[in-house]
Amino acid sequence: MNRLIVIFAILAFQAALIRACDPPNCDKPDCGTCSNACCKVAFEYPHLAITDAAPLIIKTGGSGGPDGLYAFATTNDGDFGISDYRKYNISISFMGQIYHQTRVNRYRDTIDFVVVPLKNGGTRIEAFSISEIGGAWCDAGQNYKNVYLLFSSLGPKFTSSIMFGCGVNPSNQNALNSN
Repeated sequence: MNRLIVIFAILAFQAALIRACDPPNCDKPDCGTCSNACCKVAFEYPHLAITDAAPLIIKTGGSGGPDGLYAFATTNDGDFGISDYRKYNISISFMGQIYHQTRVNRYRDTIDFVVVPLKNGGTRIEAFSISEIGGAWCDAGQNYKNVYLLFSSLGPKFTSSIMFGCGVNPSNQNALNSN
């Protein structure tokens, strides 16, 4: 009887993992890269001016994002979702934080991002998602989905590449998508 309970518990846990990320874009599962599941992806938009990036992120994320499950955090300086760092004359132009609630199991993940200008006038966004719940060793691809879903919706022309996590060995930073 105890063996049957253990087998049932294992099957239930595996079923939960399979359903943990609602496809598409769940194909980059991470298991403990950041001592918890995480994913960092860089997006480059050659035709998005740095001055247009922050308002576009606010418009997209402020309305709940593409799936209606995103919500901005208040930043260190009291701004809603994104802070302007251009006045400090440093390498980043904007920095922000947004939360994503997963559709399945209703977990909340945290996404931090920086926005930097490209030399050609375009914009680069580096976005990092981490499972907020402790003990999330494997994420079934949810952290990749968190950043890809939000930032791929900003424009039709972009490239993306994994920086670390997302189930990819850090020495294997391959370009993923070119639109």
